Amino acid sequence: MKYILFLSLFVLLSCNTENTSKTAYKSGNQHISTLFDLEEQENKQYLLKIFDPNSGDVEREIKIDGSIPHKVICLSMTSLGMFVALDQREQIIGIPEVKYIYDAEVRNSFDKGHVKSFPDESSIGAETIIESGADIVLYSGFGTDFPNAEKLERLGIQTIPIYDWRENNPLGKAEWIKIIGALCGKSDDANTYFDTVVTEYNTLKQKAETATEKPKILSGNLIGDTWWAPSGESYVAQLIKDAKGEYIYSTTKGTGSISLTMEDILNAPETDYWINPGFETKKDILANTPLANRIPSYNSIYCYSKKMNLFWEKSAIEPQHVLEDLIRIFHPELLKDGNFYFYSKIN
Repeated sequence: MKYILFLSLFVLLSCNTENTSKTAYKSGNQHISTLFDLEEQENKQYLLKIFDPNSGDVEREIKIDGSIPHKVICLSMTSLGMFVALDQREQIIGIPEVKYIYDAEVRNSFDKGHVKSFPDESSIGAETIIESGADIVLYSGFGTDFPNAEKLERLGIQTIPIYDWRENNPLGKAEWIKIIGALCGKSDDANTYFDTVVTEYNTLKQKAETATEKPKILSGNLIGDTWWAPSGESYVAQLIKDAKGEYIYSTTKGTGSISLTMEDILNAPETDYWINPGFETKKDILANTPLANRIPSYNSIYCYSKKMNLFWEKSAIEPQHVLEDLIRIFHPELLKDGNFYFYSKIN
């Protein structure tokens, strides 16, 4: 897993398709996600329905037994953060490269040999998974189907795609903690956690509404010859909107990303802030994008780059802190006290 992968994931490089999900039913609790539903049955048994991010049809129906401990290979960084939030680290036996892990206890478990590092989902071998003793693999589904999924499931190893990154609402993204809660037999804790996040997020959103101005926002950066930016229906675009910013590509379709040229960016409407370029310094930005200093918001760039590992583990389940950071950037007069949680200004 490379640094550039993290950048591409955030700007949603993997796809440029529209989320047309209309079939998700409600499970009885506060439910925001359009990409899964979780039905609780008796004795901590659950039926999980995962919806195809492109068609909205039911892609998978998975039975989850939350009454027993599991051995989980967690290839999804956001899911790892959800295990940590529920204090259920002991069920994790596999992680991506340890250098990308933020949580100190997980890193310590790796150092002691209790947790092993696995290749990314596109190259992990079935035999490696079988030998690990895992009974569940959580993966992000950035590419096609998980390799050897049918073989693994015949052997009793469930493979579960985590499509939180395709949600069009940051609260829907956070709601995937309910799946982790079901796996760990901690549904009540997961529901309580999620309800708290929703309350805090909506309180901040209401505060942002009091701002008198709406600054114009650019997001993303150049990768090769293409500038990748969040689509107008992505959760990133929703975060910008909820922080009362005006995302210049808000009218584009899809929950993935849009591809632009550098000429498009230079001819775009002038912007007040540029977020998420994926680098820690302007020197790095200019090395990657030599014309970056011609962008009007070049002197107002903010990113989570200096806290990359923290961001990838916690931003999905702490969208209120992402929103607070964006409000602090766009409308500093509204949040005069406190500091940035994930973001910092790029100098």
